[in-house]
Amino acid sequence: MPQIHAREAAFLAVYSFLKEGKFLSESLENWKQKESPSSLDFSFAQDIAYGSVRMALALDYIAKSTAERQSLSLKVKERSLLRTAIYQAAFQRSTPLYAIGQESGNLAKKYCHPTFSSFLNALLRKLGSGIPPLPEGNSLQDLSIRYSYPLPLVEAFLDDFGLEKCKQMLELGNHPAPTMVRIRPHVSLTEDEKEKLTCIPELSPHLACIKETGTLSIFSQSPHTYIQNGTPYLLMEHLRQSAENPQTILDLCASPGGKLLLAHDFYPSATLFANDVSERKLKTLQENCHKYQLNVSLSCSKGEFFASDRRFDLIIVDAPCSNTGVLNKRPEARWRFSPESLKQLEETQLQLLAHARTLLSDKGEIWYLTCSILSQENEKLAQKISQKSGLFMRTSQTILPNALGLDGGFACALRPY
Repeated sequence: MPQIHAREAAFLAVYSFLKEGKFLSESLENWKQKESPSSLDFSFAQDIAYGSVRMALALDYIAKSTAERQSLSLKVKERSLLRTAIYQAAFQRSTPLYAIGQESGNLAKKYCHPTFSSFLNALLRKLGSGIPPLPEGNSLQDLSIRYSYPLPLVEAFLDDFGLEKCKQMLELGNHPAPTMVRIRPHVSLTEDEKEKLTCIPELSPHLACIKETGTLSIFSQSPHTYIQNGTPYLLMEHLRQSAENPQTILDLCASPGGKLLLAHDFYPSATLFANDVSERKLKTLQENCHKYQLNVSLSCSKGEFFASDRRFDLIIVDAPCSNTGVLNKRPEARWRFSPESLKQLEETQLQLLAHARTLLSDKGEIWYLTCSILSQENEKLAQKISQKSGLFMRTSQTILPNALGLDGGFACALRPY
């Protein structure tokens, strides 16, 4: 029996994020390795942790409204526990309030001062009479609180999309998408595997959704499938239309290897090269190359400083970005967003593309991809690098998050004049 149960694991993951900036996925994976929770308990803890970080502004608003205070002076552990408790009460409506109160109370006694324990108990009792409504207006402040995004990110979405599309993007960023799988070409799934998947005929016969998370390991361990949202496949499928078949492919920021594998599936006779910035990332890449039996020359360096005497026909630059197309999967990303961070990312993206240009063969092509939906990192950046480096954009595509479960993302093909 686990020593740390799901609610406690979720609380500790949120605390580690607020205290140290540690990724929720890392904390929960450590708990999984140590305690071996059931898949149901792991999913429950993940939902609490992700939701509590994702909806932080809304949860704080509910707490202040319920406590009838303008502000709450709380320690990090107290704020972490308060958010996980309110998230369960406000957004996990199937969870009985008495169960939330009892377990949250026990955690408060274990980790917090008795004064906070009494405050939390009283606040949860008041929530039993009803959850205070969130602001309904369309001001920046109201949108920021209702959907729980920092003001600069709401403003960026408004600038790019206008009010109605902005609200749609904010809403979709708060609802986890289904887990998708890419079925590799020339593969026949067993009837048992097919029964565990839901086809998505609107997208592609190569894409499907996994029906139950408990069957995830079947597809993650198979060399015939790759766990990946459909967006990268659709973007790269678009780019390869009218593209010449490359003899050499370099993936400059390759880990964990999904786009490299897809490039191999598109161009199986091409010679593969892959690079990433750290030994940790390279280890994951090596494991996937082994699983999928890819023959790849691997290297470890910053992509903008990758050194080679060879010139490549296709260079994939899956650049670091704001993650604004996958905010439902990466709850921490919205709180790291700022105009300053966006500017730093833009500089890195430009450096990667400028260096890729120097590694390109005469008739080669750069495929630039992000999981961002902001024009500053996508179309506008591609236009900048085109002007600076003698490239032209052969084609491009933007996919916005949607009800089918697609992530947001952008891709373009850049060629020398």
